[in-house]
Parts: sequence; C-alpha cells; structure tokens
Amino acid sequence: MKDSERILVSEIEGYKEAFDLLRTFFPDKTVCHVWMMTKNPMLGNVSPIDMLLVGRKKKLVQFIKTQLSENKR
Repeated sequence: MKDSERILVSEIEGYKEAFDLLRTFFPDKTVCHVWMMTKNPMLGNVSPIDMLLVGRKKKLVQFIKTQLSENKR
C-alpha cells in the first residue's frame, strides 16, 4: 500500500469513528446529520463536519467521547 493510500485509509477510519460514536447518541441519521452540519459553540462555533474537513478529527472524537461519558452520569 502506498503512503497516500495509508493516509486516506487513516482519514476514513477517523471519520468512521466519529460517526459511529455519534450514532450511539443520535440513532436517527437525520438528527446526526443536522448535528454534524450545525455550528457548535462548544467547538469554537465551528460545525463538526468542518472540524473533520480541516483535519481536527482527533479533537472532535475526544469531544464526542467526553460528551457521551458526561451524559451517562
């Protein structure tokens, strides 16, 4: 596998992780989509999808994990 292919696979896996986490909280695909497209003040007034597009997937995944763990309390 070429380096560019490894990078692409890594990016796709990061996106998948974020979406899989979201689906545990928002089982409805439409609600999940709306959340991804809406600017979030807790993310610096940036939409989650924009965070993914600019390479901030680790920060977004950590944010989602934190929110899910706080919601369980």
